[in-house]
Amino acid sequence: MLWINEFEWNPVEQTTERSLTGALLVQEGQLTQGRPIVLSGNGEAGWVSRLTVKSLFALSKAANKTMTLTLPDSRQFSVIFDRSNGAPVEAKQVLPFAYPEYSDQYLLTLRLLTVHCCDRLNRDGKYSFSLKTEKWQGECHLNFYWDSGLFQLN
Repeated sequence: MLWINEFEWNPVEQTTERSLTGALLVQEGQLTQGRPIVLSGNGEAGWVSRLTVKSLFALSKAANKTMTLTLPDSRQFSVIFDRSNGAPVEAKQVLPFAYPEYSDQYLLTLRLLTVHCCDRLNRDGKYSFSLKTEKWQGECHLNFYWDSGLFQLN
């Protein structure tokens, strides 16, 4: 999975307007939350099983669910699903089958939003669940493996 919009975000919000005298008034502020993160394989990578898609879809049904996203380079972000730009979990079958099985592969796109300051390091390192066990026990995290590293969504 690739972070396809990593460099499309500007951490500074700016508004401009003119005063009655014609002077330019500029206001700027630092953004600390709300950075969109879109993870996708762009049609060539990021294939996941139907079971993973169903588990992510079930996870996305929970409102206000804060998760930790860990990137292959160890950066971590507190995130929620981004429902403002379409479906937060989007999946399409790699090979369409009328009756797909849990092991059939899907192209996955995840839409997330940061809810705490970016590049936050998780110091406790405790994760109570791995989706690879295929059981739900309260907290969860999801591992995506591919050739160049690991994405982890807790």
